[in-house]
Amino acid sequence: MHSFKLTFSIIGRILLCVLFILAGIHRIMNWESGLQAFQVILDNWKMYAGPNPLFGVVNLMQANLPFTLAIATAFEILGGLLVLIGVLPRFGAILLIIFLGTATILLYPFWYMESPERNTLLVDFLKNLAILGGLFIVFGFGSGFRSKSNL
Repeated sequence: MHSFKLTFSIIGRILLCVLFILAGIHRIMNWESGLQAFQVILDNWKMYAGPNPLFGVVNLMQANLPFTLAIATAFEILGGLLVLIGVLPRFGAILLIIFLGTATILLYPFWYMESPERNTLLVDFLKNLAILGGLFIVFGFGSGFRSKSNL
């Protein structure tokens, strides 16, 4: 029974983390296009949302675009690696929760859209919530057997 749980724990960590690690590496390899895409996302958010409490945060992110993207990329890669290898998995999960929670709100503002775009964004939003659910499980229980740390 132990090897069954160990095998599925490892497979689960790989499937959960490969997305973050590869996306972060891709962003580093295509930094300029990533900056441009992030700028468009923030511009769109300001257009959709108009003045609201988050407007200042979005302005701050835009004013420090390379730094913001570097921090996001670091959270994504470091968090993914920590959960994957089972070293400080809860800390890695928190990094990924912060990254993915923020990215989900910025990328999929379905509440500002009309159908059919609203439906597409809602599905993507819900997929990210499912991934966040997996990260909350990692935070709650660690990364499973053979984890190097319970932190």
